[in-house]
Amino acid sequence: QVQSSCKQAHSACNYKGCAPRLWCSRKSAPDAMRVTAVASLMFAVEAATASPIDRVVTLLTELKAKIEADGKAEQKIYDKYACWCASATERAAADIGQGKSDIASLSNSVLEHKASIATLLSEIDSLSTRIEEANEAVRQATTLRENENREFQSETAEMQQAVGSLEKAIKVLSGAGMGESFAQLADTVKVVASRYLPSLTQQQMKIFRDFQSNPDLFVQASYSPQSATVQGILKNMYDTFVLNLENMNHDEATSQHQYESLMDTKRSQIKADEHERQTKETAKAEQEEQLGIAADTRESRMEQLAADQDFFASSAKGCQEKASEWQERSRNRDEELAGVDRAIEILNAPEARDLFTHATATFAQTQATRHDARREDLARRLGRVALWSGNARVMGLVARAAATGQFDGVIESIDNMMASLKAEEQQDVVDRDNCIEKEEANHNKHSDLLYEIEQLSNKISKLESLRDSLARELTETQQAISDHETMMAKALEDRNADHDAFVQARSDDAAAVALLQQASEALVRFAKNNKVSLLTLAKPEFSVSNRDDPEAKFSGTGSHHEQRKGIVAILAQIQENLTAEIKEGDAAEAREQAEYEEQAGKNRAALRSMQQRAADLSAEKAEADAKISATSQAKSDTITERDSVADVLLALKPGCDYIRQNFNKRRSERRNDMEGLQQAKADLAGAK
Repeated sequence: QVQSSCKQAHSACNYKGCAPRLWCSRKSAPDAMRVTAVASLMFAVEAATASPIDRVVTLLTELKAKIEADGKAEQKIYDKYACWCASATERAAADIGQGKSDIASLSNSVLEHKASIATLLSEIDSLSTRIEEANEAVRQATTLRENENREFQSETAEMQQAVGSLEKAIKVLSGAGMGESFAQLADTVKVVASRYLPSLTQQQMKIFRDFQSNPDLFVQASYSPQSATVQGILKNMYDTFVLNLENMNHDEATSQHQYESLMDTKRSQIKADEHERQTKETAKAEQEEQLGIAADTRESRMEQLAADQDFFASSAKGCQEKASEWQERSRNRDEELAGVDRAIEILNAPEARDLFTHATATFAQTQATRHDARREDLARRLGRVALWSGNARVMGLVARAAATGQFDGVIESIDNMMASLKAEEQQDVVDRDNCIEKEEANHNKHSDLLYEIEQLSNKISKLESLRDSLARELTETQQAISDHETMMAKALEDRNADHDAFVQARSDDAAAVALLQQASEALVRFAKNNKVSLLTLAKPEFSVSNRDDPEAKFSGTGSHHEQRKGIVAILAQIQENLTAEIKEGDAAEAREQAEYEEQAGKNRAALRSMQQRAADLSAEKAEADAKISATSQAKSDTITERDSVADVLLALKPGCDYIRQNFNKRRSERRNDMEGLQQAKADLAGAK
């Protein structure tokens, strides 16, 4: 058993700071040597006291019974321990497998919750931006509507006042309002008429200016042509202002209706967006709560997994070591029993008994001196001390002294052995303290590295979520750029098609105008050349007999004058309409081209903004990828360092476990040895 323990100590102490020689020096002799020492001691003591050989055989028989009893008891202990090893390692392995599965599932759940939170956060930001933009649009539309309404109220009041003034002025000029003071109306009419003057002819403008300078003359001569002209101008102004007032009311009602429709649309949009944002914020809060639960559960499971793995490793190693120890102990016990049986067989052999009888008769003492009685008593007391201590070295020392009768060198040997035991005690303390210090330092470092790995894993998860979000936004932006470019190309295509259609229509109108001009010129040229209207011949009517002369009366040259005049007027009107259409087409084309260029400029600005955003997103994504790579490398390096620390702990564990398990036992054995040596030394000192 001692030899097995020494082998384990030598195997476990392959690291710096352990002293296997000191741990095994006290128990390096096998149990067979112990038996030999006991037998030698007993033989020497009994020989010194002239005890028979049968006492030695009795002692050996008792030792054999004790060894066999110890073997049976220890077999039961080992069987129970082996059963525990099987069940404990099986449960630990199942727990480790379940823990890894749970951690993988929880890790996926954590990533899913983080991705959902990032998506919801992006959608909430987008909804908040859209709500803010809608509110800003409502504020701007409200401000614009209020300004337009104020302008409408002001212009309406002014227009109504102008209409009333014009109506009174017309009555005064027509004589229906002779009782009215026209002087008060003249100034108002002057202000109102200033808007209408550009549409008058030169003659009308001259008459109206005369009216503005001296309106009373027109009132006194209301029957004059000039007064009628002024009345007509004022009447036209009145009709125009009334029509404008009606148009303004219509436009105001239309604008108000459009504003209210826009407000309803915007409020509905804002309400829907706010409801959707609230829903997403609630979902985000739920995801964050689930993320916290999943993260805490995963951390707890990781701690439990680490504990299960440590327990499995330590229990498996301990069970293996205990199995090896039991095998070695069983072998040593068998060898010990074989030695005892062989010693009993030798001592009980008839030849040995005859030999011992002869030797005893040969060396039997016929008298004893006082000196021999003291030596015999000392030998017996030293024998009892050696047997009580169980120390093979003490047994051997006492056996040699009892056999030779020389006790003078025993005290010096006892002092040397006691000094060796004290040095061994000091070394055990140093080894134990070294183990505690190294294990504590490495355990702390291992815990720090585990925490750092967890932090790096969380950082990688956040960076991956950010990268995925940037990748999605980049894809969406690139798709928006493609759609925008397609829209711009379609707008250019439509503009070119509209321009080509305009060119063709203008060409057709110009050609039609030219043809109408040629037709008109032909009619006019006929009239000028013949000094008559166009000639239209009627179909002749013949009598039944074709031999009679038919009647041949022709219309006059001016018979179709009115028809020719109407045709020429119609041609002129058509030509005028076509010319006006050409002008309107030119203006519309110029307006549409300007609108297209303005919109194209806005589209190009929007495209540049989207392209810049795509470039920024690409750069941010590349930066996130670089950070993920660097963080992953840092995590890999940290894992390597953690494994290195774990290897150190694994290397320290067997030796330190052995020291912890045997420290108090060795100290107790040394104490017994010291007490036995001190007792032997005291007996020797008293025997001098």
